[in-house]
Amino acid sequence: MDKNKLKHFEELLRKERERVLEEIELLRPKVEGEGEETINYYPTHPADAGIEEEVKVTDTILLDNLSRELREIEAALERIAEGTYGICEKCGKKIPEGRLALVPYTRFCKECAEKEEG
Repeated sequence: MDKNKLKHFEELLRKERERVLEEIELLRPKVEGEGEETINYYPTHPADAGIEEEVKVTDTILLDNLSRELREIEAALERIAEGTYGICEKCGKKIPEGRLALVPYTRFCKECAEKEEG
């Protein structure tokens, strides 16, 4: 991959990392329960408590997914620094730029990714 394209993907990954970090920053306090010390003077209906718990579980799953995505982005930036970005970790073939444009932190070509998921 030429230097201009590599620089483009590096910038794309850095912007993506910033977006993910912002989302994590917004979600983490909700999941960790920070700021929940407000006093509610109205009785809580049991259904409301269930909804609140469901939202917290959903937020926890989102936070886990964002954390995983952040690790993949960081790994992709490391691969750029090492000179191995855009090469499938499974088969060693070049990952098409179209795939990298869609999932810039991917480690695998489409075929190997489907085998990993399957």
